[in-house]
Amino acid sequence: MKIKTLQIHKRSVSGFSDIQDKYCYSEEKGVIAISDGATQGFKSEIWAEMLVNNFVQNPEFEIEKFLIDLEKYAQDFSEIEFEPNPNPALRMLELRKIADGSYATFMGIEVREDTLRYVSSGDVCGFVKITDGLQSFPFSNVEELDKDKGFLSTTRLLNHQVKPEQFRSGKLSIKENDKIILMTDAVARLTLRDNNIIDKILHLEDFESFKDYIISEWEAKRLEEDDITICVIEPNAKSEEQNIHPPKDFSFPKVETPIINLNNDFKDKNKEEKQQYERDIIVSDLQKKHKISEKTLGYVIIGLVLFILGIGYLLYSGKIQKRINIKEKAFKNLQLN
Repeated sequence: MKIKTLQIHKRSVSGFSDIQDKYCYSEEKGVIAISDGATQGFKSEIWAEMLVNNFVQNPEFEIEKFLIDLEKYAQDFSEIEFEPNPNPALRMLELRKIADGSYATFMGIEVREDTLRYVSSGDVCGFVKITDGLQSFPFSNVEELDKDKGFLSTTRLLNHQVKPEQFRSGKLSIKENDKIILMTDAVARLTLRDNNIIDKILHLEDFESFKDYIISEWEAKRLEEDDITICVIEPNAKSEEQNIHPPKDFSFPKVETPIINLNNDFKDKNKEEKQQYERDIIVSDLQKKHKISEKTLGYVIIGLVLFILGIGYLLYSGKIQKRINIKEKAFKNLQLN
């Protein structure tokens, strides 16, 4: 089995270490899993990694049993002790995320001889490149993909609110020379719109060509700017692993925060995607203004503390003066009597 993975992070994050897409595979088992952590969730990249690693270690395609496994993984995630963000401004945002929990989409597949099994939740999509075309699963078009809001939420899993109906599963027949491709939502959406790009993707053999292609699609507004993950599996090819990822010293040139124009550049996004994009921009701005925000907030807090102490002192002084006046008046009355 030959497995090629292509990954690149969105330009709004500091580097590849911040990518929230995760994947894992076992050539021996013929099992591959891919997950897309949601930006609006808390530590979603860690949750996504837990999902793929646990699934490959213990693959389960019966939805009821898989759901039991997921609830256990959510419990394990909830018991992790994370260091709080040292930036007070970002800490406030973090506390809101902790309350909401972590979110991720997921797809796991198993390839055995001429059969492919899959289970998925959310807008991750798979494709089979056959001799005369491209077959997609579990979605056949962009509309179906966009309607699937099946995020795996740690909070909902802990509360037993995720139901079997949220999942999609099935089997496909594959032939000897077929290629299987798994994609996270942004590039899957583009592929469902234009099947012809699959040949271009399959022929990308190095990071520079991959990066240039993704940037060209971003600039053309054909591809949503998001983390990109593509896994290409050739079941009957000679055993080989090829990872096309950014080198350690790679970073995108710094750019100004884009102006959000939901009516033009992002008119094809649904409500949830627009809200997520806005959150990304807000978080990015907070991170860029880290030092200024921390210092400003510190001054504000000091000012408030001094103000409260001043009010307390005035009130306390007023009470003492009132008591003195009462005692003086009482003393004078005694003298008169």
